[in-house]
Amino acid sequence: MQNPINKKTTRATASLPLLRREQGSVLLVIIIVLIICSALGAAMLPLTTTANRSMVHTNLYQTAHYLAESGYRYAASKFLHAGDGLSGTASADARDTMITTLDAAPPFQVDTNSSFELYITAYYFNSVSVSGSNLVTNIYGSPPPITSQAGYLLIGDTNYKNHYNSITVTGNTVQFNTIADWTNPASPVALSSTPGNERVFPACKSDGTALTNASVACAADTGIGIFPPKNGSFKINNTGHVYSYRKLDSASNQLQGISSPSGGPLPVTLTANDFLVMQRCITLTSTGSIGSAADPVTHGITYYLANVSTGASSGGSGPTEAAPPVDINLDAPNGSPLPDTLDTKTGSGWGNFEIADNALHVTNIAGNAKGSTVGIDVDFFEDAWLAENKFLSYDIQAKMKVAHDPNVAFSEDDFYLTGICVRLNTLGTGTMKYIGVSFIKTNDESGSHKDNIHDNLYLSDYPMIMIWKEEHGNNAELPLAYFILDNPAGQHVVDAKGYLKDWSTLVVRVEEKIAPAGTTFAGQRVNDIRVYYADTDAHGTSNDVPDDDFRKAYQRNQNPRLWPVDDIGDWTADTDNSTLVKWDGVANGAALLATLDNENGAIVRIADDAGHTFNTVWDPNVWPTGRPEAGLHAFGNTITNFYFEDVAVRFPSSGSGVGVMTPGFQTPIQE
Repeated sequence: MQNPINKKTTRATASLPLLRREQGSVLLVIIIVLIICSALGAAMLPLTTTANRSMVHTNLYQTAHYLAESGYRYAASKFLHAGDGLSGTASADARDTMITTLDAAPPFQVDTNSSFELYITAYYFNSVSVSGSNLVTNIYGSPPPITSQAGYLLIGDTNYKNHYNSITVTGNTVQFNTIADWTNPASPVALSSTPGNERVFPACKSDGTALTNASVACAADTGIGIFPPKNGSFKINNTGHVYSYRKLDSASNQLQGISSPSGGPLPVTLTANDFLVMQRCITLTSTGSIGSAADPVTHGITYYLANVSTGASSGGSGPTEAAPPVDINLDAPNGSPLPDTLDTKTGSGWGNFEIADNALHVTNIAGNAKGSTVGIDVDFFEDAWLAENKFLSYDIQAKMKVAHDPNVAFSEDDFYLTGICVRLNTLGTGTMKYIGVSFIKTNDESGSHKDNIHDNLYLSDYPMIMIWKEEHGNNAELPLAYFILDNPAGQHVVDAKGYLKDWSTLVVRVEEKIAPAGTTFAGQRVNDIRVYYADTDAHGTSNDVPDDDFRKAYQRNQNPRLWPVDDIGDWTADTDNSTLVKWDGVANGAALLATLDNENGAIVRIADDAGHTFNTVWDPNVWPTGRPEAGLHAFGNTITNFYFEDVAVRFPSSGSGVGVMTPGFQTPIQE
């Protein structure tokens, strides 16, 4: 009998060849699978490498984008701080020059392998010289694309209707050829002298269709071609509100996508004689670069910036926009308390006042002074001063009455000195200093003070408008400029006897600045003063001549208050509500500026003195507590005959709540 164990062994031995055959097949499959996987892995390796490279490139591209954004922020900061400590034309010059400096600079190296580079184009120019009827200008930054060969220009802050026939671009110089008045483009005007350092802004002529949210159109070949392609800003006839557009459509001569950052109305009816005048606009391209010089990754961003502000209020720096005036409410019942905006200090020279006849009435003189003064103290003075880099410019107006009996001959009791104070500063009890702008009629009884008006201010027996300075306590009251009211009938604000007409108006425009190079008192801090006058009756037919005596009436309590136009070139029959004073003479260090427009002989410049008496410089350089800045004054024997009404203050530009646009780049369109 066979051993069972041996039987099992025999069966196992018999199955070994089959098992070996099965194991060989599995091994072959494994080898084949390994070969396939190796082949697939080898095939996927380039894909993985490409993906990794793509991820690295994406990261580098993003870094280049961030570098480009850094370039914009760098340029905005450099532009803003270029004007630190400056104002007026000086701040405009510094900031505009920075545009050229940034554009010409080599790439800014952030580190060894990363940088940004700036390319800037300004859509306004700087006048350099004239050649016959051709105007030569310089470019800020790189030249803009010149696609229009005829158009209009605003030169400085004056006339925006200068027509040119063609443009010649040579390097960084742009020459506007054959300048002519818009009414007769075929007859060029010889530009005998155009002041240097005047800003020149493109303008175009409306086609007569309305300005709407959708668009505004210019007549063909009138200058729209050198407007910025996107996000530009303009004013209608260079006055009023600022309007912005999203893009320029050259094919249709349209500016499209209209809005008004200053809250202007839409739609606006336009005529074919209206002009669209560009404001400060630039394009800035910042290109970021990362990696080696041989194989960098770059990315550029273009910013279209409308209404770029240099923080300058005038002086060829571009037009500004009037803010709503601050009214001092004096139209109240008799005995009402004085408004908080009147600063009735105590001490010699300040006087006492009340509300009577719905006006501010002088009740007596304080101390041993000859006259009475009251301050005007509004927070906006300090706010505007800070916003303008600690320079202060504004307009102020008031109506005046000196009660009298017109049937009685003029006597010593009827002499008067009444008007507005600017740069009013108190230097201690009984001591004040200011620049006065006054209606004045006084006598020559030197030493007697019979009329209670400073003897030094007597210049003529005629009534006058006078700018003078008061240094109370120093016995130094001196005339600075004078205009004799002798024709016709005292320019309608005084009668043949010399009485001041009831509720005649004085408007004072004071501009604080650094006098530009090549002008009187160059480099010094100065006050430029213009004066306007009006009365309650119309005279003749109003017109576009600012210094004649044909004008509209300006009534007591008339609202809104009437202000002279910001730009003398905008003076029209519709805005002819006052007369611009052209001074007969200046004295005691004041200068009369010569200009090429209708303001020639109208601007009195008063320089700083060693004690900074008549400007806004102090040590420490902060706004003094209790400084009123402006005020009203009255001098004469019968002080209780003096009244003031319709007092208002206006700040000359717009954007920050007090009428001053914050300097620097405004919100751009980015692409």
